[in-house]
Amino acid sequence: MREEQEKAALGKFWIAGKSADTARVGVLTLEKEGAKVVLEGSLTGSEQIVDKVIFGVLTETAEKITLYNSFTTKYTETGFDGENATTIIESTEAVIGTHKEKPEFYGIQFRIPESARWFRDKTFECKNFNNDEYTISFKPYEEKKIKINDRLELIKCYQCQLGMGLWGVEELNIKKELYFKIISKEILSTDKLFDELRHLKRFIEFACQVPLEHACMSLIDDCKEHWKTHRLHVSSIFQRQKGKLDHNTVLLHIDYLPSELEKVISKWFDLKASHKEPIDRFFDALDHDGSSNVLSFLWRVSAIEEMHKIKTGKRGKTPFLKERLEDVCDRWKELIDVKDLGQHLEKIKDTRHYYAHGASDLREKSAHDWAMMRYSYFLIGLLNLEMLSLIGYTDSEALEVAGSHYGMKEYLSLSMFPGSD
Repeated sequence: MREEQEKAALGKFWIAGKSADTARVGVLTLEKEGAKVVLEGSLTGSEQIVDKVIFGVLTETAEKITLYNSFTTKYTETGFDGENATTIIESTEAVIGTHKEKPEFYGIQFRIPESARWFRDKTFECKNFNNDEYTISFKPYEEKKIKINDRLELIKCYQCQLGMGLWGVEELNIKKELYFKIISKEILSTDKLFDELRHLKRFIEFACQVPLEHACMSLIDDCKEHWKTHRLHVSSIFQRQKGKLDHNTVLLHIDYLPSELEKVISKWFDLKASHKEPIDRFFDALDHDGSSNVLSFLWRVSAIEEMHKIKTGKRGKTPFLKERLEDVCDRWKELIDVKDLGQHLEKIKDTRHYYAHGASDLREKSAHDWAMMRYSYFLIGLLNLEMLSLIGYTDSEALEVAGSHYGMKEYLSLSMFPGSD
């Protein structure tokens, strides 16, 4: 099913596990909410479909399609004695190109459109530029394999698209797009594959300090033939507005990694097991930054508190939050430029308790609005330093990287945003 056909595609649909003879004609659309099929008649009579797998074959292209997590959203009867019926079925996950009752595959392919600007790979070579000749050398396909761990492999590849325009003046357009493939030695559910995709994307988001979009997802049925893929369309109703890479705000540049890319990626995926909760909270805050300042602040406090617990092994009521913050600040004191730091850490503690517990007695002691946002960005600075150390930087190297960043000095001096406390 091509993208230009997504608005409406005619096909036949039936419940997986039943005969294709039970199929009904319907119209499929792929939308932000997922996939929707409007059927002539019904697959289950007036009984509602709940969490079923639906198979289909599209009329024009003869493509197979599988709809997972399918459910009835509307059933109507018209005519004498309900002789005519229409059913609307929606699905949160559609795979185009195969019939599979279980959403399990060996890999996932996807793009992170802004990531090519971070990697800055040289994919074209130009020479012989003069009035008579201009030579461009490139490979239509090139890939690099990166071992993530004993279970997973990352393939970073560029695929070439050629377009010729003839409008009086000939024009040749060559576009090389960066794709990623995560291949597993064992079959995984689409949820687990998407989790691996998200974790890789988070590494690039951390490096660039901005939430990024993923696109063009497809699934891999055979790890030995990873170039054969089935397109994946999922509901994106919870996906927030993503940003654009700005080299002025990039924290970690590709040329200044603490070791070769493979080792850094491997360390990053190790953190998914050892530091899952603080990493989740860090990126929850990044995704919601600007839309829910209170939540972002609370998530950042939670992330740094949990990181300290993992590092020290101290998980009881003591040390208290302020003591944990003092410990983290002492590690990175060379870059922190705040007078009366203890008073500010006390206010961060009171602000967390006020917003987390609704403690009315702390209303006047806590920070709000711009003051709270300054504290939130102070926490970003601390978290960035802690994360740099986790992926292989020494403390002195992390301080050097952070010290050259556009905003880190402002974060750690509480000079972000206007106004007074």
